[in-house]
Amino acid sequence: MRIAILEQIAVKDDCIQKELVEVMGLAPTTVLSHLQALKKAGLLKGSVSSGSKLCYCIDWQTLNDFKINLGNLHEKITLHHTKVFENKGKCM
Repeated sequence: MRIAILEQIAVKDDCIQKELVEVMGLAPTTVLSHLQALKKAGLLKGSVSSGSKLCYCIDWQTLNDFKINLGNLHEKITLHHTKVFENKGKCM
């Protein structure tokens, strides 16, 4: 669900929580919970505009760093898995 929310935000390069509720078809509290988790992870920047509108945009630098780190993790795991597979055989 959080990936879908990031995709929706990327389409506009910003969002207002109310718009996400309508597009995603989720309860406002559910959307807010996901937005808060994404912001806590550093993937979103957020601000309050006029009134009580909560606006968010993607932190592209953090998202890029995440992509690089995930790629590095994938390499390490794949390398380790290959060595284990060669030495011990298939996983049971």
